[in-house]
Amino acid sequence: MSQNTDTNQTNTEPTAPAEGATASKASAAGDLLAEVATALKGSAEAVRGAVVKTLVDKEKNNRVATLLKGLDKKAQLQNELKAIKPPSKKVFKLVDGKMQEVEATYTQDEVKKHNEETKQYNKKLKEATEKLNKFSNLLDSALAGADPEKLEETYAKLAKAVGGGQVDDDEKKDEE
Repeated sequence: MSQNTDTNQTNTEPTAPAEGATASKASAAGDLLAEVATALKGSAEAVRGAVVKTLVDKEKNNRVATLLKGLDKKAQLQNELKAIKPPSKKVFKLVDGKMQEVEATYTQDEVKKHNEETKQYNKKLKEATEKLNKFSNLLDSALAGADPEKLEETYAKLAKAVGGGQVDDDEKKDEE
């Protein structure tokens, strides 16, 4: 009985895969790539349509964001207008347990100061009202979208106004 001493030796030679298995993997990958190439040949219109749709969606999202910022800005301008308070010249006195306005006498300097404060108040009120009205008109024209030819220009003006620019900058250029 002879014993085989080669059983402790390991086989270090790599085994090659069967030729048929490699060829079928290569043909499957090649078939897949061929299908992709075939599908892409006729896809020019589909790709173009997808690009147009993506760009339209992007512009719509920009316009929606601009309109939302515009609505916030309009609310801010309305609050600024409400915050302007007129100068008070009223004098109150306790009469029969109730506060009542009474006639007061003022010096020339006090009257002059009050008149100056009234002028400043009227000026601030007028400026704030005009600013709000111009912005509201711009926002309304963007929301209405009545004139498609000027809509892009309107959104550009609105974006500039929302971004901190003056609403009437372009109007001043038109007047000159």
